[in-house]
Amino acid sequence: MHHDAVRIEHGYHLIDTRAWVRQRTGDPLPELTDAVAEFTRHPVFADYHRQLDTSDRMQLWCAARGWTTSAETSYYHDHTALTEPVRIVLAVDADRAAYALVQIGDDAPAVFLDVTTDDASWLQVEPVDIACPGGHRWTWLNHTALLDQDGTHIRFRDLFSRRPGAPYAECRGCLAYDNGDRDDPCPCQSRYTISCPTCEQRCRLELTDVPTFPARVRS
Repeated sequence: MHHDAVRIEHGYHLIDTRAWVRQRTGDPLPELTDAVAEFTRHPVFADYHRQLDTSDRMQLWCAARGWTTSAETSYYHDHTALTEPVRIVLAVDADRAAYALVQIGDDAPAVFLDVTTDDASWLQVEPVDIACPGGHRWTWLNHTALLDQDGTHIRFRDLFSRRPGAPYAECRGCLAYDNGDRDDPCPCQSRYTISCPTCEQRCRLELTDVPTFPARVRS
């Protein structure tokens, strides 16, 4: 579980891009990372007849190694819910080992083992889970629908009794301190939260699970 991977702000939330990548990858591969970083920085690309972005260069590097890539498994996400944009090139070597070449923001690209069981997991950006200490949990698919723990679709307005949108609210403890109804400042780490629609406890947001191969996850 990545309990600190999603941060609730005033009226929106942010998914930490690095945590999002870690959820889908195994241990980093330093030697391959150094090699792809050196390749993508090669001065020859400055003189190339058309500009090649980092995704193009990562695919060329894979081709030079005999790895298989495709346009269908090369992604660029600049979703507003992510803290930084991310480029991904998925590749398979001659032994069918799966890799993910990843560039976060303006960082140099890195190479990881791809631990996902389905390439479509790299397309899953928006869903997050709403979880409360009382054990209640929903997967928040979009601004109009959620899934409960049994996989049943629920309309947003049926659960939160408001128009489609976002369930964010200000911390009640912080508001009580502001209004003079409590003497000590609220010890919470964030003023903004979500109140559980079942038991009213303060919820957190977590990354929605993606299927992975257990033997390949990070040690």
